[in-house]
Amino acid sequence: MTDSCDGVPAGILRAGTNYFYCQIWGHNFSSGPYYNHWWALTDDDSGNSRVWLPVVWISGGVNDGKIPGLPEC
Repeated sequence: MTDSCDGVPAGILRAGTNYFYCQIWGHNFSSGPYYNHWWALTDDDSGNSRVWLPVVWISGGVNDGKIPGLPEC
């Protein structure tokens, strides 16, 4: 979780069912074989509102692709 699409940590989002407002193109984020420029806006489990999560952590996505059905911000 970050407070912007720059990758500076801001909180935590636990695995499970979470909701996202929208997604936006940002800087590239990678983890192992996964990489993406898309970031999703959500509220985290630390009490932070409107923080960004790289979409590589959301199931159902593909490298450098949007999350299907999630609108752009």
